[in-house]
Amino acid sequence: MFWKCNMVATSNVDTLLDDEDVTLHKLMEEEDLLQECKGLNNKLIVFLVQPEVLHELVDLIITEPPEGEVETMRYKYANLACELLTCDVSKMNEVLSSSIDVLDKLCTFIRQQSPLNPLLASFFSKTLGILVLRKSETMLKYISGRENMIDEVLQHLDKSANMDLVLRFATCAEPHNIRCLYKEWLNEQKLVPKLVSLIEPKSSEQMQCYASQAVCDMVISLRDQKTHSDKDSTDTFPLLSVLESESTASQLLDQMFSGSITELTLVHGISVFLAIFDTSKPNSADVEQEAALQEKFESTVADITGAVEALIPRLHNLHNVLEEPPALMPMITTIGTLDPPFGSARLQVAKLVSAIIEINEPRIDAELARLGTLDVLLDLFFKYEWNNFLHTHVEHSIRSVFAAPPLEGDTVLGHPLIQHLFSGCRLKQRILESFEKCDSGCRRPGYMGHVIKIANDIASFLEAESSEELVKSFETGTLADSVQKWQEFVAGPLTDINKKQAPDIITGPMLHTSLDGDFSNADFPHETAFQQAFERHRLQQMTDNFLASAPLDGRLNKIKLVRSDAVDMQGDAALFEKISSQKSRSFGDGSDDDDDDDDDDDGWEFKDGSGNVFLSAAAETERSVDKLPLEQEPEGSGSSSEEEENSGPRKIVSASPVAKGDLIGPAATNDQGWANFDLAPASSFGTVSDDPNLWDTAQNPAPDVFTSDAWDIDSEPAPWKFEAGDEDSTEGWADFSGFSSTIPCANLTSTETTSDETSASSTTDAAPAAVVDSSSSSENSAG
Repeated sequence: MFWKCNMVATSNVDTLLDDEDVTLHKLMEEEDLLQECKGLNNKLIVFLVQPEVLHELVDLIITEPPEGEVETMRYKYANLACELLTCDVSKMNEVLSSSIDVLDKLCTFIRQQSPLNPLLASFFSKTLGILVLRKSETMLKYISGRENMIDEVLQHLDKSANMDLVLRFATCAEPHNIRCLYKEWLNEQKLVPKLVSLIEPKSSEQMQCYASQAVCDMVISLRDQKTHSDKDSTDTFPLLSVLESESTASQLLDQMFSGSITELTLVHGISVFLAIFDTSKPNSADVEQEAALQEKFESTVADITGAVEALIPRLHNLHNVLEEPPALMPMITTIGTLDPPFGSARLQVAKLVSAIIEINEPRIDAELARLGTLDVLLDLFFKYEWNNFLHTHVEHSIRSVFAAPPLEGDTVLGHPLIQHLFSGCRLKQRILESFEKCDSGCRRPGYMGHVIKIANDIASFLEAESSEELVKSFETGTLADSVQKWQEFVAGPLTDINKKQAPDIITGPMLHTSLDGDFSNADFPHETAFQQAFERHRLQQMTDNFLASAPLDGRLNKIKLVRSDAVDMQGDAALFEKISSQKSRSFGDGSDDDDDDDDDDDGWEFKDGSGNVFLSAAAETERSVDKLPLEQEPEGSGSSSEEEENSGPRKIVSASPVAKGDLIGPAATNDQGWANFDLAPASSFGTVSDDPNLWDTAQNPAPDVFTSDAWDIDSEPAPWKFEAGDEDSTEGWADFSGFSSTIPCANLTSTETTSDETSASSTTDAAPAAVVDSSSSSENSAG
């Protein structure tokens, strides 16, 4: 292996560290310096934790590099110094967190005047953040003892790196008890009010953006920690309580609507309220999970009561933003000029209205109904027909009204906005008018998909008799005249649309491919039946059930094979064996003897000597080979014994009745001299059959016939055994005089023999019955 051979390249860092004059600058020129540090090179770490080296590293990350260098190389050493300080080596973290003078030098960076270098600010935040995460207790003592630490960080909050550092202070300290101490310290420093105070028109855009983002992230993270805390825990969440308090909400609303109203402040201020009012209403099919979510929802609603109290008096300010938004320049779009554009401020108001309706607070719903906020939103819904963000929030608001459960003291079917939607907003009439507009040939507006969903929500709500009667009581005069039109619309166009949009449900049997399907009942054409049978044979194991399956056998028996009348049936088997051996040899044994003859032959179409065309070999396997006479072998079909070793029927040559030592015996042969293995004793030979159908069910390989059971040497003398009374024999030498030209073969595979060979072998009385291998007449004559 590479490591075993000591082929590891030695780092030049160790060589430099052995030099007494080594400097940090020289080490930084080495490309593998950072890898060596992360690899816990002890000699390198000892060098880096020296006080003068730590000071030099900190200077690099807080000092502006000199001008005039190439921009890609200007911050090379500053970046490498930050990576070394934050590579999370335990010894370096310990030494750095306990070095007060080094930390003081590091924190001088945030005492500079704005603006800070954003890259250096990220180096500072990353270095201080890793120490807060790994050495939380030590760093808490340091930053809590440092005056105005939070104010110094917040004055540079226009850099995203400082926002990340604030979030680390509030959420990332470990362990749990130390994190609680951080929250208490931050609450004492009034972190939340200071962050909220930055969301006001006088602050810069970046300052408002990052302050709003920090508050929202704190709400989400702290609420998640509270949800997963133990019920019996005594932990307090002072920062979260302040974030959800009425004082914080009032402070933010005052900054949003007092003095000049700017779209930027409205957008970021409403973002904070959206994070606070994100109650995640339960919607789960699991009963236990839904119960847990419902409990969480109710707990969150109870916690934000203060924020709701602060918002109710300010709802009219939000309503006024919808009617009179901050001034915006006209916007040219692909569908025309928007003057004025809908704007981010009104979109945030629409989103906030949707969120507070979902809370299902009666006082909020009653105030929205009094102001007619949903009516204004519907006007904007149809005016800005391509603003799908607006359409989504309006649709969600209407669905929340219909889905709200009834509350104690409600007089209008559980929600004060029901009457406002059907009477004040003329919701059904507006939907009917939008469909009539589409039917008139005008271009289909972008809100029609949402209109269809709203129409279905109304139809579902009116299915209850009490709901329908209550809605009829709202509709007077011209509104009552539209009741019949609505019913016809629901029964006609809306039903047709729902049918078209309904997903197709597959109820029939699953479709399968030719590889995994069961086509046993398929009516395949005759020309493809064999192909399908072979496919099934290839994809499953050979079992008794395969060839014996009734459906498949039934179809195979119906296949009509067309053969040439010129072909003699008795000669088919011999020709089949000859061609099969040739083809198998050309594919298997690599012989080149017959390559020239096979180049132009079709592998499944054969011809005899007269030019007659034969069927494929598979078609002829249905006839039993052992029933064909031997004499029908075509002339010129002789082949070498090597070619015929693994093919051809077997025939037993026997000259006389055999005794106990015979292999098979006369009872095992039929009238034509062919072996009948069904009659042979099972103990004398292995299970061998020429019937191709029987090979499929073979469970065990045939045992070797040359065993003590097959040829009992002790029961009958062998021809070569020396007898003491033999006058012609010499002691110690074998007597071969009793042998005939028929020699027992060791391979036990035989092919057909001619009648001359049979008659010749019948004259030999002393030779035991044996299986002979005679591939051709000439070869046996020579033998």
